[in-house]
Amino acid sequence: MNAIKLACFAFLCSSSLAQAAVPCDAFQIIVKNQSSDNLLSTNIHLNGAAIEPNGIQGLDSKSSQIFTVRKSQSDVTMTGDMVFRSITLKKVTIKFNLTNYGLICMHNDKTSGNDYSVEHNRSLNSVEYIIH
Repeated sequence: MNAIKLACFAFLCSSSLAQAAVPCDAFQIIVKNQSSDNLLSTNIHLNGAAIEPNGIQGLDSKSSQIFTVRKSQSDVTMTGDMVFRSITLKKVTIKFNLTNYGLICMHNDKTSGNDYSVEHNRSLNSVEYIIH
């Protein structure tokens, strides 16, 4: 009986270590639209991993959307971009890099030059982008 308990314990430990090897899995990118315009995502893309939800998404004024990273690769820098447009054709592009670095997911913002101002706040397993 003790051998079964020990085998189960070893399996659980190895499973949690395998998950820790790719810390960008389940990383969240939270996009908050604080502008007065409703926005539509026209491009959600992440090289080296999957991001959910992908495709066209509406982002109403004063609302937020959570995007989650899945199936990240441990040995590459993942480059991502998210493009949102308003009905008046104003555009905001959020660009970033993610890297599985030890036990953490490193985030590097590359956003610049938009029709809306964008700020970002990094926390433990997420980054929040606020569109003004």
